[in-house]
Amino acid sequence: RRYVAVDADIATVAAARASGGRLLAFIGINPLSSFAMDELRHWACEPGVTGIKMQLGNAGFDPRSPDQVERLARVFASARDNRLAIAAHVRSEARYPTSDVDTFIEKVLPFAGNAPVQIAHGGGSGRLDSAAVAAIARYADAIKHKKPGTKNLVFDVALIVIDEETDPAL
Repeated sequence: RRYVAVDADIATVAAARASGGRLLAFIGINPLSSFAMDELRHWACEPGVTGIKMQLGNAGFDPRSPDQVERLARVFASARDNRLAIAAHVRSEARYPTSDVDTFIEKVLPFAGNAPVQIAHGGGSGRLDSAAVAAIARYADAIKHKKPGTKNLVFDVALIVIDEETDPAL
């Protein structure tokens, strides 16, 4: 089965190629789709593609589903094998217990090997809440203890720190 590229992906890759290395193309992949692996292999062969990006919440990822965790781990392994970096929005719902973070650290991240992995929003949803702070602490501990998959683990910490419920300026 061959993956058919959408115009936005083609334009993104073309812009990266034309930039002389100033732009990097990351292709969005739903790791739970039936064609995720075909899509990943297709883009891995395209000059200008640097990595994949996954929005686990939008994909409907459930970190408590062994089948979905295994599927995500296979995508991470394939990205590693194809020398693609990984950017992941890992928080899949408002309730985000540390057990979900631990599942990701223990059962998915090791499959990245030494591939670069960026966790979006520090493992949160874009808001700085107690679950995001707890996630950052868990990832920091994993890095400190040199857990598999953490050698090239980085974070963006683009977070909203103003709470519209308590900030009178809003």
